[in-house]
Amino acid sequence: MGWKEMADLLRAYGITTPPDALVRGEKEAAAAALGMGLPVALKLLAPGLPHKSDVGGVILGLGTEEDVREGYRRIAGVAESLSLDGEVLVQRMEPPGREVIVGLTRDPNFGPVVMFGLGGIFVEVLRDIAFRVAPIDLEEAMAMMGETKGAKVLEGFRGEPSDMKAVARVIEGVSRLGAERDEVLELDINPLLVHREGAVAVDFRALVRA
Repeated sequence: MGWKEMADLLRAYGITTPPDALVRGEKEAAAAALGMGLPVALKLLAPGLPHKSDVGGVILGLGTEEDVREGYRRIAGVAESLSLDGEVLVQRMEPPGREVIVGLTRDPNFGPVVMFGLGGIFVEVLRDIAFRVAPIDLEEAMAMMGETKGAKVLEGFRGEPSDMKAVARVIEGVSRLGAERDEVLELDINPLLVHREGAVAVDFRALVRA
């Protein structure tokens, strides 16, 4: 299942993704960027390349047509240097927000399991995450979020509050997807960008049964 198919599947479960387009060539990239509105990000999509940013396959904040063209040439160069036959995704940049992670795995005993945590050190260092066996409803998703210490950050501790109900809807949607679509073995939405109103799945990675 490719990026566009997975994005369509997420949207079918009520999960918002930014406007995007798969392009070939800098002219097509520039036209897509102007059509969806600047600034945009460019991402290299290729089989076997889960960590795009590690190899220079992600360029953010391109604010002019020439920036987009130059960015496309850079990413095409990365693909060529790695001998990858990949595609380039143009994606509209979202306003800044708080970053969280929503994931799905399949436990051999419990089946689909949904995960929530804040981004950055909360997951990588503090391991501040919560799990539930899918599917769950919105109430259970809110309770799940409340188990994490990082929930205070989303609630607006010393800052602007974030839309926790929007995050709960994403968790609920991922849990339903896991329960209903058994071909999706793993899913990581990272980051889910959370604003004062709404949440957007900016990047995601999925493992799908062939």
